[in-house]
Order: sequence, then structure tokens, then C-alpha cells
Amino acid sequence: MERESAPGTGRGASDWSDGDAQLPSGCSELAAATTIVAELLCEHIDLRPGRLVLDVATGSGNGALAAARRGCQVRGVDRVPALLERARERARAERLRAHFQLGDAEAIPFPDASFDVVLSVFGATFAADRRQVAAELLRVCRPGGTIAVTTWTRESVIGTILRRSGRQAGPTRRSSGPTSWGTEHGIRSLFSPHIRAMLVNRRRYVFPYRSPEHFLELMQIYCISALSPLGPADHVDENAVVRALTPVVLRLVRTDNRSMIVPSDYLEVVATKR
Repeated sequence: MERESAPGTGRGASDWSDGDAQLPSGCSELAAATTIVAELLCEHIDLRPGRLVLDVATGSGNGALAAARRGCQVRGVDRVPALLERARERARAERLRAHFQLGDAEAIPFPDASFDVVLSVFGATFAADRRQVAAELLRVCRPGGTIAVTTWTRESVIGTILRRSGRQAGPTRRSSGPTSWGTEHGIRSLFSPHIRAMLVNRRRYVFPYRSPEHFLELMQIYCISALSPLGPADHVDENAVVRALTPVVLRLVRTDNRSMIVPSDYLEVVATKR
């Protein structure tokens, strides 16, 4: 089933790995908060036991584990070893059967038409070359199979934060990234004419945080991680990212100073391959 490739060696592949000591804990905390998004996605595509499912840019395993809970045969790929290990820990804790391995969303290490369902819960949208990622999602999905992706909308809170952070980077970083997936028109242009049907639903997730400071800390990690695949990580001005994030965070503060609620819209995309 394996395709010959060098997983984890694509453009920017080492950027998150180099920060393993810091990034996985913050990224895993954010991923844990959106577990329900993966569960809802798997419910809405009506996953059945025995289906062959691939979760691309699985991170700590949200999409893969949601599919495994439904009795599917599951693979998850990501280019960050520490996040893959977190996914394995979660699978062991729940006694779920899922296999996790190194793999890049721009060069998925499986042959053509290997899977009935190809998922990505936010993760694949962070790769640098969105058209290459879309082509790879299509390639490994069998004809008549399902491609299901979630992505933050451009105008959502998370989308706004990512765009503001991207302004602190160079033009190459600004030209792609997560918010380039954040419109229905943009997503349809990525997958046409290789699909026979597509459903795009706008949904909302509400993040709970202990305080604005807690939110700012995690968003700083999240945004620097998001920028890193699009260029050398050492060119990111972390102080500039914080300055860009702070006004957005202040606007979100509620009157209850003991906690913070952050609603953010996302798109749930379900496509059927020709």
C-alpha cells in the first residue's frame, strides 16, 4: 500500500519538528479543543465500519480517532513525529485501532486510489502549496470515494488572527496558508473538475479559554506554527505576531474576567470524487 516517497521531507517539513519541545503541547491543546469538529465531520459523512480511511495532517489524531471509533480501517499521516506519538498515545488509551506514520500532505505516501475516505480536520490547509495538497487528496481517494475537509473561514476569528499574523511574514507566506482555503469559491476551484458533487456547510465552534492571556499564548504558538511551513521559521518575528494578535484578543474579552469564550466559523467540505 505504501508509495515510495520521503515522508516528512517536504518543503518546511522540519519547521514544526524543530520546535517539538514547545509546539506539540500547545498544538495538542488546541487540537483537543476541536475534537468535536472531527466527530461531527465523521457523523455527517456517515462513516461505516470497514471503510478504508486516511486522515491527512492528522496532528494528534482527531480525525483518525473519530474514524476508528466508527470501526473503520484507519491511517493517519503527519510530518511532526511528536504529534504522531501523541496520536498513538490517545489510540492506546481508548483501545482504538489506528496506524500513524510520517507523511507530508504535499506528497502523501500511498498509491493512487488507496482509500474510500480521505479526511483532514484543519491540518492539510496549513501546507504551503494548496493546489498540490488538493491534488494529493484527490489522488489517494478511490473513484466515487469521499474527501472531507474542515477549514477556518477567512472572516472567522481564527481566520482573522491567521491573516493578521501572516502580515508579519514575507510575501511568500502571505500568498498561501490556511485562509487561502477559507471561501467556498476557493475550495471549489481547488477540486474542480475532479469531483462530481460537493457540499459546503458553514458551522461554528466556540473555544473556551481560562483567560485572554491563555488564549493569546496558544494563538501565538498556533500562528507561528501556521507560518512556518510557508518559509524559514527563523524569519518569523514572534514579537510582531503577538502585537498583531493582541488587538483581536482584546476585542474578544467578555465582561467576565475569569474566562473567555471565542466563537469561530469554519467550513465543512464534503466532496465525491469522479
